[in-house]
Amino acid sequence: FPSHDTFPDHHYFKKEEITSLLSYAKTEDAYIVTTEKDIVRIKNVIEDEIILFLQVDIDFKAGEEATKKIIDQCLKI
Repeated sequence: FPSHDTFPDHHYFKKEEITSLLSYAKTEDAYIVTTEKDIVRIKNVIEDEIILFLQVDIDFKAGEEATKKIIDQCLKI
């Protein structure tokens, strides 16, 4: 049965939190999987080869140009 812990968005990880997850993962011969965004904050605290991350890409099915236009307008402010 897979186990998972969740943390709120923009969570600043404490060394104790990551160490605890690493300890559990190693006893289960498992990996820790996080997002590409969060791996940056995690690596500022600790690095380990069993911490993996998922790269996220956006693939628009529709509305790409309109979305980019809105983003460009917001960045000009």
